[in-house]
Amino acid sequence: MADFSGGTLSSDGGALLLREVERTSDHSAAQGVVPALEKIVAAIRKRGRQARIMVRGDSGFGWEELRAWCEGQFQVYYWLGLAKNSVLVEKLALALADARARRCRCGAVSVRVFRGFEYRTQKTWSQARRVIGKAEVAQATAGSVRLKLLKVAAQARVSVRRV
Repeated sequence: MADFSGGTLSSDGGALLLREVERTSDHSAAQGVVPALEKIVAAIRKRGRQARIMVRGDSGFGWEELRAWCEGQFQVYYWLGLAKNSVLVEKLALALADARARRCRCGAVSVRVFRGFEYRTQKTWSQARRVIGKAEVAQATAGSVRLKLLKVAAQARVSVRRV
């Protein structure tokens, strides 16, 4: 492991952790991420100008500032989660119905169906972006049924990511 501007370099399953920041709950996960990425990307570019860089984060990092910064950089891509909302669920309704039908036909433990579409928030995004949505129908395990207060023994999930 090597020191890296206040963080630590380590290998974890093929991914490289370049910075870790602890915050109190009154701060957003995305606070200060763009200045940190500027330093990290500059350091990577010194070693490999043509390197493709992937920024991965959950929906807590999905701020317009981060999206716009990544889109303005050469070979910097992002994969950020989106919080589920009624518009996204509606856009994935047919995919979820497809996943349910496929599970019924083949009896698989889990079926996932992905759909791509253009999406833009009403207020916070500066432009429409391509989104990949996932509709999943899976057989619930005893643990997940217990956690869901004994709902139906199959679970349907919808998740969305910006690609």
